[in-house]
Amino acid sequence: MNEQHYYEEATSFATSFLKSLKTQNKMENVAIFVDYDNVYWTLHNYYNFDPDNEDPEKNLFFRLWQRYGQNNVRTFRAYADFQLIRTSLTSLQKKRVQIRHVYSNDKKGDRRKNSSDIELCIDAIETTYKEPNITCYVIVTADSDMIPLLSRLRYKGKRVELFYLSKAVPKHVDMTSYADFSQDLLEFLNL
Repeated sequence: MNEQHYYEEATSFATSFLKSLKTQNKMENVAIFVDYDNVYWTLHNYYNFDPDNEDPEKNLFFRLWQRYGQNNVRTFRAYADFQLIRTSLTSLQKKRVQIRHVYSNDKKGDRRKNSSDIELCIDAIETTYKEPNITCYVIVTADSDMIPLLSRLRYKGKRVELFYLSKAVPKHVDMTSYADFSQDLLEFLNL
């Protein structure tokens, strides 16, 4: 092997190492935002599944803590109309999830509307200004309305990780292309 080959290998290794280090540093300060209203009802209606499942390997919150680490997460928020969702607030609070109650119009089914996704977007963007040290934003949703948020976070140089439900996202747009990492919740929750 010649000197040029060794130089190319060393350069390739150094580039890979620096890229790995950069990604690792981006995972040190994580903010998690869960569109719980959307995720809860989609999992409930399509799969009869509770995201706050008793089995830790199928529990959304446990799995997110497991992936990102207690020492790296700076905020972990769930947005929903908690009067309508059959989830124990105490259970979520024991998991160190910050509850963001967003009331709805009290209608049922497809006619039910609330603004939890808007509240989540506002909080995430506000966090980029109030806590510029947050380097990774984790968005958990089944809603393509989050695309502008994902795009803005990436423009601001933030790492964006997306957990979504393929059953509920529209087919006309690829939400995953707006994230640095994405995974279907069905796979993530071992369903």
